[in-house]
Amino acid sequence: MSKELLEVWSSPYLGNTVGVVSLIVGLASLIYTVITFIKTKVIEKKIPEVKANVIDVVNFDKMKAEQLSYFEKVIGTLTKSYELSYQMCSKIFRSCYKIKTHEKGLKDEDKKRFEEFCTRIEIIIQNDRYEKEDSMELIEIVTEAQAILNKGEYAI
Repeated sequence: MSKELLEVWSSPYLGNTVGVVSLIVGLASLIYTVITFIKTKVIEKKIPEVKANVIDVVNFDKMKAEQLSYFEKVIGTLTKSYELSYQMCSKIFRSCYKIKTHEKGLKDEDKKRFEEFCTRIEIIIQNDRYEKEDSMELIEIVTEAQAILNKGEYAI
């Protein structure tokens, strides 16, 4: 039995079989390494884009909080006195414009709503005298703007 075992171990077929299996395992490892390397490069290329998106979302969230706070003050002021000034109209316009032009903050339909708000506010600003109706319209615009910003889809 030991003679037969010695012949099997010294057989060229066994050596060739072990060599072929080793070659196949080596090639599979190489292919796996190349695939892993390619996937790593793809992920590395996406990292700056993802970072930029995250930074933009965080900036939008900060700006959103500031604008919501300002809108609360505006509504409080306008509902008490209905007195409107050019400066207040301009500041509301700038707030809506800032929100509208934020790169990745709003969905397209909400950006269009803010464009409408800006257009309506521009019309109010062009008036020589501000009436109670102008104040009511601004209250409506600011309330709608608040509702859009308070949607759950704009929370981090």
